[in-house]
Amino acid sequence: MFAPVYICYMGAELFQNIFWFSAVISSIGTLIYSLQVRLKEDYLRLILVLLVISVSCSLTSIFCIFILERPKSIIGIIYRCLEFGILFNLFWIEFFKKNPKNNLIRLLVFLVLFLIILYFDVNAIRLVNGFLFVSASLVMYWAWIKNLPSADITEMPIFWVNSAIFIYFSSNLFLFLSRNYIRLNYYNEFPYLWSLSNFFAIIMNLCFIYAFHLSKTQVTRNARF
Repeated sequence: MFAPVYICYMGAELFQNIFWFSAVISSIGTLIYSLQVRLKEDYLRLILVLLVISVSCSLTSIFCIFILERPKSIIGIIYRCLEFGILFNLFWIEFFKKNPKNNLIRLLVFLVLFLIILYFDVNAIRLVNGFLFVSASLVMYWAWIKNLPSADITEMPIFWVNSAIFIYFSSNLFLFLSRNYIRLNYYNEFPYLWSLSNFFAIIMNLCFIYAFHLSKTQVTRNARF
């Protein structure tokens, strides 16, 4: 969702920044739309928190790069840590039907382990998030296949939230795994390939918007009855 900017040679800078700003605008638009919806589901509230953090980190990154002219990689690291905690909690709620407050200790333990991983390899944060959330998303799909809900599954907001997470992390997993190799050996092509991460972020935000729309529609429908 949040995508750091890498200042490259002039031929790639415009291409990359267009995709990056498009992803930021899509996050802002998704956040604005979500604030118009009365959120009753815990997982949608967590996505709202994630959007707030994503937009905040993106705007901070823009300020650091284009105003201060000092890119801050720590912003991306902080975001990935928070992303890990929020999405881990989201899947934990859906799998075990627990209240987020009751899992605070578990969440803190995972965050500590996560920071330890970062100490040894900064890029490990992308690998951990990618493998963990792609796996969790597939498990959720498999659970739905085994116990197919009576209602249309595509009318459930959680389906689109899970699909958004799966699309983004599965599509970016290759980029996460090969990021350092491509940047070192194919530096000129790296900005173009990395811009695909922003494209998948836009797709994810569109799925989030539809999930919020379904939640809003269901609330309105229930109010009428």
